[in-house]
Amino acid sequence: MKSYSIILLVLLLPSQRWLATVSGHIRDHDGKPLAGAQITYTNVGQYTNGGAMDDGDAIKSSMQGRSQINNTGNGRVYKTKTDKKGEFVILGMMFGVYDIEITDAEGKRVYSVKRLVGDNTDKDISNVLNVDLSTAPPPGEPTPTGKMTKEQAALARHESGNSAKINRLNIDLRPALAAHDWDQATNLLQQLIALDPDRWEFYQNLGTIQSNTGKYQEAAQNFQKGIELARKGLENASDSAKLKTDISSMMISEGDALHRLDKLDDAMELYKQAAELAPQPAMAYFQACNAQSNRGTREVAIDLCSKAIAADPNQWEFYQVLAGDQSASGKSDDAIETYEKGAEVARKELAAKPDSALVKNGLGQMLNAEGNIYAQQSKYDLAIPAFAESAKNSAYAALPYFNLCATYYNEKRLDETVTACDQAIASDPTMSEAYYIKAAALFGIGKLAGGKYAPPEEARASLNKYLEFAPFGQHAQLVREMIDKLNEANDAKSPTAKPAKK
Repeated sequence: MKSYSIILLVLLLPSQRWLATVSGHIRDHDGKPLAGAQITYTNVGQYTNGGAMDDGDAIKSSMQGRSQINNTGNGRVYKTKTDKKGEFVILGMMFGVYDIEITDAEGKRVYSVKRLVGDNTDKDISNVLNVDLSTAPPPGEPTPTGKMTKEQAALARHESGNSAKINRLNIDLRPALAAHDWDQATNLLQQLIALDPDRWEFYQNLGTIQSNTGKYQEAAQNFQKGIELARKGLENASDSAKLKTDISSMMISEGDALHRLDKLDDAMELYKQAAELAPQPAMAYFQACNAQSNRGTREVAIDLCSKAIAADPNQWEFYQVLAGDQSASGKSDDAIETYEKGAEVARKELAAKPDSALVKNGLGQMLNAEGNIYAQQSKYDLAIPAFAESAKNSAYAALPYFNLCATYYNEKRLDETVTACDQAIASDPTMSEAYYIKAAALFGIGKLAGGKYAPPEEARASLNKYLEFAPFGQHAQLVREMIDKLNEANDAKSPTAKPAKK
């Protein structure tokens, strides 16, 4: 029995010779112990002898010419987690080459490296893995060779800590922007700028929020800062066209803010620069056109919107603004042609996006404006289909229905007048003018009864509704007179009424 025990001991010794204990200490991006991190060692190569081993890419050169190492690993995986002190230990790990991966408590990979686990008697091998994420490179980047000075390590720790904070702030920023929580988003962006003042994107986002909340002066300043920083990166940009587009967009945004501050000349200069810089200048021309249109300089606006359309003919908004300026300038035929082109572009877009409320309403507005021009020209046969299609698309259908109602009345198509007025009233029960036109049409289709002319009873209700919503309106006096005539007619029909004098 004693000899059996000795033989067993001898058999166990060789297997112990090729097993190692690995340990380590992991610190987070702030240099503090990283608790709950998962440490994973995956065997990717066999090793049966001691030898030197460097970190990172250097492992390949260390392996060259070593007959005891091959790249056919057994794939065995060893896992453990760090304790509260950020420390870990794995016992009984087979010698070999290992891919090491560290993930934090949320499962995010924070570090990876390739290492040799071997005999600790080899002075060039260490089975201890100490990682300080505040100075370590991100996963996938090569580990720097050589030791850092204290100053270098402190700088690396500071930069890495800032990077981690920036990542956390960016994660918090997304839901704040999605929820339009502008106060929270502003606070987060200000923190991001303090951590990394050279990122133009932060200034662009902050300027956009300030524009949305009416802080146009601050917005203009932040857009300008973002433009300055982005311009510095143009020379070495991997995608200069995209960066030029981004810079142009910031120029337009700054121009819009300045326009709101009544600094139109400064805004126009920015729009000009944006058009010159952008690979696609259409939006810069369009915003400049809008600005001139609001100022009332129609001819300048017409020229700029024409340039926007030439640069991108597939934007219905460009046609809508151009046609409005043409109409205001007395160029009715040009306006009709432009509205037709814009409506066609909008119809094509609706065919692709049938649920787009914005495009539908834009189409409705253009058709209503076109119908108004036809009506002013007494081309009622062209105005009627324009108003009818407009009513099917407009967000405020009451307006084109009322215009249809008035056009039918002008055409003396009284039954259709009443129908269209009812549609306008159904869309907006407070539209007083629709009640007036309806009542006038009802008076027109009245009949003789007992030698007296009598409109349908519904006429009285329409007249009273007009007075309810517009007691001092343009037609209020006439409506009261019409009601008096109805009362007189009713009095004449009354059995107690005195006969009219001959």
